[in-house]
Amino acid sequence: MVSKRFSHTLVASACLGMAATTTASADVTLVFERGDHSVMQVAVAGPQVRIDMAGDEAEGEDPTWMLYDADTPAFTFVFPEDEAYRHLQGASLAAMQGMGEKPSAAASQLKARWTETGKTPAGVNCRWAELSFASVTVAALCLADEDELNLDEDEVAAVRAAMSFGNTIGDLSKHGIKGFPVIMKDDEGITTTLKSISHDDIPAARFIVPAEYDRLDTGF
Repeated sequence: MVSKRFSHTLVASACLGMAATTTASADVTLVFERGDHSVMQVAVAGPQVRIDMAGDEAEGEDPTWMLYDADTPAFTFVFPEDEAYRHLQGASLAAMQGMGEKPSAAASQLKARWTETGKTPAGVNCRWAELSFASVTVAALCLADEDELNLDEDEVAAVRAAMSFGNTIGDLSKHGIKGFPVIMKDDEGITTTLKSISHDDIPAARFIVPAEYDRLDTGF
């Protein structure tokens, strides 16, 4: 029941928050827009991450959202139109991750070719890098210094885990590539861009599934 567009955007944005920073902790809401004008919102409050994705009405997709709790860890996929959710933790989470595409041997050879500088509509400066496996370009990212977004080390780790669910690129910092992707171009030519940043407090209720929603079987 996870929408195709929501899953695709998670993969396209999988590198978010890949390196640690030492700035002060604060709630952060990041709003991204894809080339087709669909919007993704990432809300971060300590170990809690919520990702909202607008569905594509033309393709009959409904809005959906996902929660990640870094303390557990656990994922919860929420389907408002159905008033239902699917919770993955422990064995069920491991089983779901095991169904995803496995990183190839080339994944350990991820390389970056740095090009020109850029800036997002939110005013964040960044530098473009073309990422490639075995000389095959898989994505282009404009990477910013993480401290511009005011995320602390634990929040960065939480975002990294949430956004890397199901991707094969993994943690950029393990490949010696530093920075926070604020503009992303995938191998289909679709661009995802950080449009705005807010440091307003996020209500705790944003990270809670409505009590009346039904819990779905995990299928594992």
